[in-house]
Amino acid sequence: MHLYSMIDMDKYKAMPDLLTARESAVICRCSERAIANRCKDGTFRAVKASKGWRINKDDVLKYAGLI
Repeated sequence: MHLYSMIDMDKYKAMPDLLTARESAVICRCSERAIANRCKDGTFRAVKASKGWRINKDDVLKYAGLI
């Protein structure tokens, strides 16, 4: 069975367009530090907001191989 068919994509479509580092880390199954590093190196389109990052949802889902 293909991984894509096992994932409920409606759950991801309902998410906001900008994710926090914590939300992104859960999706990618990695640490928040790894997500912050991807934001800094330009892998994710992201903006620094206060003390955290707001990260483009589509970038995170592509990075995790979900879309």
